[in-house]
Amino acid sequence: MKYDKIINESLKELEKEERTLFRESSLETFDMLEKNIKNRMNNFEAKILSSGKKKGKYSTVVSILVPREDYYLYEMKFSPMLDEDIEEINPNFLKSEEEFFLKKILLDIGTEEISKYDKMIFNGTIMVGEIKVDVPFKLEQDIEYKEKLKELYDVFCLNNVGWRTCNIPYINKVFKVVLTEYPVALKNMVFSEQEEIKVEIEIKELEKKIIKNHIILWNIKKNVLVGAGDIHPTRNRIHSEHYMTFDDVQSMYLCPEEQCHIYNVEERNDTVVIITDSSKKIKWRFLKIHEIDTITLSSLKYPVFENKMNENFLNKLRKESWSRLRNIGEVKRLIYSFESVVERLELEKIELDLKFSEKILTKELNGFIEDEFSLKGRKNNMILYFKLKKSDIYSYDTLNFILSELQLYFAEYNCIGILV
Repeated sequence: MKYDKIINESLKELEKEERTLFRESSLETFDMLEKNIKNRMNNFEAKILSSGKKKGKYSTVVSILVPREDYYLYEMKFSPMLDEDIEEINPNFLKSEEEFFLKKILLDIGTEEISKYDKMIFNGTIMVGEIKVDVPFKLEQDIEYKEKLKELYDVFCLNNVGWRTCNIPYINKVFKVVLTEYPVALKNMVFSEQEEIKVEIEIKELEKKIIKNHIILWNIKKNVLVGAGDIHPTRNRIHSEHYMTFDDVQSMYLCPEEQCHIYNVEERNDTVVIITDSSKKIKWRFLKIHEIDTITLSSLKYPVFENKMNENFLNKLRKESWSRLRNIGEVKRLIYSFESVVERLELEKIELDLKFSEKILTKELNGFIEDEFSLKGRKNNMILYFKLKKSDIYSYDTLNFILSELQLYFAEYNCIGILV
């Protein structure tokens, strides 16, 4: 006779009150067992993590898109990726032939549409007093935001911080409106200082796709600090140690400095120690990456994007290790560690193909990182097939993000993504 039958037969012999008492005591016992096991597992995980040597820190970069006039609501923890985005450009600069750049526009389009509008020519007019000049304009994708990511990467490298792909799809959709050439009619004009220039552009095809008067913010603030005079020679008396103390040292990141060569950056309790070849006081530039509770940003019109990984035990354990696993389980762990990816994509299958020749629509977001494989060339292709769980204009942006993150882990492969 099976155990469940024995238990059932025994229960039948009990009185109603005895069965009720047995049920309640059993539930209480199992509840205590569950809590006890859970506490033991938590303690076990904590001991494993605390016993591991710290390999550096990771920070979450959060990006939002907000109306320019609302910037003051977020400026405590956010700043524009580009400082000039705070104010609109004054078209009066067209009095000079040195710059053809007129304004920026942000398009509410998918990444796969970018090539359609990049280098697009359209008509416009420049009004100088009563004089009207017809001129052609051109859209050019703004690459300055990507250069900012390269600068951030250099900061992370200097501070021994593990790099994680930044998930900021908005930067790929910013275009500059530029003059294709300086109008001859303007060259022959004599401008007065009071004379105002007005510019009108005709882009009816894009009118409904332009996000007007919005700026891209991220949770990174810049600080310029002068050393407090606490400078000591190193033991070999060849270099100097500069000491900078902070309340929240974990969120502070030293920027590269042109005035001196920085040999090393260390954290000692609440102090950043900078080892350089200079013994003079220096205006150090620091970045502070603020922790953000994205739930507080849920009222924003446009989605909030971040590169935060789920803080489960396995991810914490893997973060402390430099080793890399080479299996499907590790690929899946990485893919499903990001909520923005899980929300939009589902992995269908993975293939290794040496002769993959289909047209690739995805783009590498960490193109500024050079490694042995990117320099010598990758011979193997890892093809990842994804099914769309949520289709929107950020689908390919999300695919680009996770493929770029996988590329960091599996540097020997060309990581290629296909939506099925």
